[in-house]
This record gives sequence, C-alpha cells and structure tokens, in this order.
Amino acid sequence: MIDNEGTVTLMNPAAEEITGVSRRQAQGNFFESIFRGEGFLLEMVKKTSATGMTISDYENLVFKKGLHVTPVSATTSPLLSANGERIGTILVVRDLTNIRELEDAVRQADRLSALGALAAGLAHEIKTLSAA
Repeated sequence: MIDNEGTVTLMNPAAEEITGVSRRQAQGNFFESIFRGEGFLLEMVKKTSATGMTISDYENLVFKKGLHVTPVSATTSPLLSANGERIGTILVVRDLTNIRELEDAVRQADRLSALGALAAGLAHEIKTLSAA
C-alpha cells in the first residue's frame, strides 16, 4: 500500500519475496525511490493515485533479483477510507512463474504431438511403399 504522498505504508511477505525488497527497506520510504527501475509500476501507481482508476492486465512485467527474473502481473486500485475519500493506492503483484512454466510445457507437448503425427505419417508412407 502506498499513501497519497507516495510513501509505502504496508508490504506483505509475498511482495517481499516477489520483488526482492524487504519490508524494512520499503515501509516509510517513497515507492518511486525503491522501485525507480520499474517504469511500468511507477506509471500505474501514478495514474491510479491521480485519477482513482483501477489499472490492471499488465502481464509482461518482470522483477530482476540478481540473475533471477520473475514474470509478474500487476494491478493498482485506489485505497478509500470509510467515507469514500481516496487515501492511497493498493498495488497487487502476482508471480506468474508457474503459469509461464505450464505454458512452456504445453507448447513443448504440442511440438512433440506434431512430431509424433509426422513420424506416424512417414511410417505409413514407408510401409505403403514397401508393400507395393
């Protein structure tokens, strides 16, 4: 969670794991300074903070922690008080690593299936030529 001044007010353990930034580093500091290399996230938070609009469907983001790259999706929503006043922005980041791995496995299975069909067709043609 980020307040209207751009200060990180709350960061959960899952966010720590995904971003590689600890709560101690983040809480009380400006979101912009902590995530200065993450242009898409900065833009999303700025737009939501300025307009109160929810922004989502950004699934082509990555966090780099050393050599490890984590694909993520992000959604920003306005944080409202009980009386409806906008008091900050909520940023939800989801790790897409497992989804990307499953997509890769499906693509690999499709390629193997196509190769199997080709092999079966070739075997049939060879068998037909041998019988003639």
